[in-house]
Amino acid sequence: KGSIAASSLAANLNLNFDLQNLSFDVPAPLKKEAGTALQAEITIQSTPGSKTKPHTVDWSGRIGDLISAQGNLIDGEASRQSIGVGVIAPKPTSDTNISMQLAELNADNWQTFLNSGASKEGASSNAIALTDVAIGQFNAQIKNFIFLNRTWPDLNINASGKNNGLQARINSPALAGQVDLQLNSASGKPNKVSGKLSYLHVPQANSPSPLLNSEMS
Repeated sequence: KGSIAASSLAANLNLNFDLQNLSFDVPAPLKKEAGTALQAEITIQSTPGSKTKPHTVDWSGRIGDLISAQGNLIDGEASRQSIGVGVIAPKPTSDTNISMQLAELNADNWQTFLNSGASKEGASSNAIALTDVAIGQFNAQIKNFIFLNRTWPDLNINASGKNNGLQARINSPALAGQVDLQLNSASGKPNKVSGKLSYLHVPQANSPSPLLNSEMS
């Protein structure tokens, strides 16, 4: 359901969605079972241009209490948008800004999920690549970050886009330093990762993973 309001000065569109009957078969925190209550909404405001002002479109939306987003498009300029996961999306300043604040994120589960999806798509995939998204800023605060079957506590990441890549500063009681990710737009070419750590304390491994054990045998 929704509403539309229009005048000579602006046009507004408000839409609300009931996603209760949908399921999202992805890892946490985005996983959702069918029948679980979930609401979503989107608001779009379009302001006509004039001799002194360009045409602008502002939009905002949310999916439940976990994901929010907002952005704007000014005639003649690149679009700007921001996405918040576990936190309200801030006002976009340039390109695509992503903010994340989570109690837990299991990167191992997400890597397995993304790898399985990539193998199904095949070489002729039209899936969106990292190089298709111009990331201006990426900020994350994760209480428990699970990677390589180890829990890295109180992880903070502050990254900025530069020269078709990302420069990130990482801080945690377990590690600190800088990581550079250079994205390669050529199909089949690997991305390049380099970095320098000021300290590293590898946490104890979590309970043995059946997947990791089967890969090692």
